[in-house]
Amino acid sequence: MRDIVAELFNVGKIVNTQGLKGEVRVISRTDFPDERYKKGNTLLLEQEGKPLIELVVASHRKHKNFDILSFKDHPSINDVEK
Repeated sequence: MRDIVAELFNVGKIVNTQGLKGEVRVISRTDFPDERYKKGNTLLLEQEGKPLIELVVASHRKHKNFDILSFKDHPSINDVEK
């Protein structure tokens, strides 16, 4: 992972999977979801007691009160469940 020199912002929380194609439901905590979740952007996933994981946004859409995201190299539910 490359060195992180910028301040990190909490842009959302993954709360569940969505369907079988590797999408996740996110409760957004950003005022700029279209900018933050833009295809090709890199997000960092923080899990308690684990190192940060870089995820590249493959798609973003809105569904009800959620932002639905998928990530490059995570094409199925099995890739995102953990």
